[in-house]
Amino acid sequence: MAISFYESKLRNFLIFFSLLTLLTVALFVVHLSIGPAMLDPILVFQTLFGLSPNPEKAIANVVFLRLARALATLLSGATPALPGLLMQTITRNPLADPYIFSLS
Repeated sequence: MAISFYESKLRNFLIFFSLLTLLTVALFVVHLSIGPAMLDPILVFQTLFGLSPNPEKAIANVVFLRLARALATLLSGATPALPGLLMQTITRNPLADPYIFSLS
């Protein structure tokens, strides 16, 4: 067998995790482009990585106005997952829920 079962699972996990990360970044850029004044997502992407042709206007709009809102949204969505991850890690049970510790 060329690839063991563990290596196959690890490879599938890394592919899945990479795709989810790319999707998160793409949706983050789209979120930054949506607002009262619609921006081109390509311009937003260029602004985030310092490649914008007109950096003053784009940076002022994206970074100072929209980035805080987008980061707050991203963090408020990811934060509730952390306690569940910790509970499942501590109990070594992938199906762990708050009823295990009588937290409901």
